[in-house]
Amino acid sequence: MELDDETVARILGEFRGLELGDQRRSQRVLKMVAALARHPDQTLPEALGEDTPLQGAYRLLNNEDVDFDDLLEIHREQTVVRAEQAREVLVLHDTTTCRFEHADPREVGFLPTGKAGFFAHVGLVVDAGHHRRPLGVLHIEPYWRTKRSGRGSRKKHLSGREVAGWLGRESERWMRGVQACQEQLTECSVVHVMDREGDKYELFAHLKEHQERFVIRSMHDRRLSYEEHHGLSLREMARQQPILLQRDVHLSRRIASRAPLAKALSPSRPSRVATLSITATSVVLRRPNTLSADFSATISVHVVHVEELHPPLGERPVVWTLLTSEPIDSPEQLERIIDIYRYRWLIEELFKALKTGCLFEGRMFETRHPLLNLLATSLPIAVELLWMRARVTDEPDAAAEEVVTTLQLEILRTMGHRPLSKKPTALQALLAIAGLGGHLKRNGFPGWQVLGRGYQRLLDYEAGWTAARARSAKRNL
Repeated sequence: MELDDETVARILGEFRGLELGDQRRSQRVLKMVAALARHPDQTLPEALGEDTPLQGAYRLLNNEDVDFDDLLEIHREQTVVRAEQAREVLVLHDTTTCRFEHADPREVGFLPTGKAGFFAHVGLVVDAGHHRRPLGVLHIEPYWRTKRSGRGSRKKHLSGREVAGWLGRESERWMRGVQACQEQLTECSVVHVMDREGDKYELFAHLKEHQERFVIRSMHDRRLSYEEHHGLSLREMARQQPILLQRDVHLSRRIASRAPLAKALSPSRPSRVATLSITATSVVLRRPNTLSADFSATISVHVVHVEELHPPLGERPVVWTLLTSEPIDSPEQLERIIDIYRYRWLIEELFKALKTGCLFEGRMFETRHPLLNLLATSLPIAVELLWMRARVTDEPDAAAEEVVTTLQLEILRTMGHRPLSKKPTALQALLAIAGLGGHLKRNGFPGWQVLGRGYQRLLDYEAGWTAARARSAKRNL
């Protein structure tokens, strides 16, 4: 997958002005980022080629004076500027696992499997407007475990990485992410969006205390106030409400995670159209017995309960119980809350863009420091890749020339497996590229890996095509 010069220039803008203590380091970062942006799915030696010295790049990434946070500083500043221009944004919070099977876990960190890797908790800022444009990564907290947890043990062995001035537990990363983003996004309206791992009473207490907006999917069937709800649980209360709205939505194909808990919560499923029933109410949550009296005894929130009607035989129905600060007084407001939660898929796509589109997990460094520095330089590239793919998804009827060059379009007509119309759309061009990578129509929308293969094949054809034209022109002289 190769990016055009305009896109590369936008990515370089996320790094211009870096202060790394030595101007030569900053220039080396720009050269390396430019090379990786042009060939994000290639290995580091392949992407750098002869124009950027490989040993210099290795020294830069391994340099203890070059810090992960410093490398991301300009990108964060630019993300804040874009967020303020958008005026209303969503911050999508989630955690991903970065695996490095070639490395020694004593040098990189231990995953629950005992293999090498670390975790990254990310806050992705997205324009809340119609186009849902990813604006950048405002918060990222990498963390790792210094030894493997024993079988059946819940003890987490953390790195001791200091975050926001104190040593924090893993479970507190959701609150740290909210605080970090809220401190920087002071001039725009923000809605925090999280999946089930964010269902923590302490977090709700913080969000309510600071009057921050949120849409968070519930994991726990929480206890409610006896005085208000007469012993009913959260889901019992939600299901007793009258259906206010029905809506058909497209559910994308999902491949189950390798992690046991994630696999149990989100099993694999084929793509389908689901008819959803929607109810809503207000509830008063009770403080869990495991928490101290430092937290409020009760918290009032709105609940939007979504449940699939008539799921296919053998398929688990879609059930979302969303806890939110947003108003629930009209069908339009309910639809907006559901759409906000559905935007959460963008951060999952960001992780795919990072790992597959940018080949991050395939980088062959043996220690954690260069991998974290490479993560910092790869994230702005992944955000740009995400936007390119999202643009085709949101505006499939845009002109094909918005995503490919005129020459590439000519090659797709000649060498591609799928016919193109006289005025092809961006979606048709994308599917033609995916076809070069082996994509089958029955498999739905193409993923990052097949698109990467298709783009690489298109670039190979383009190189041969250009060379053949040059030879022909030379013979005609």
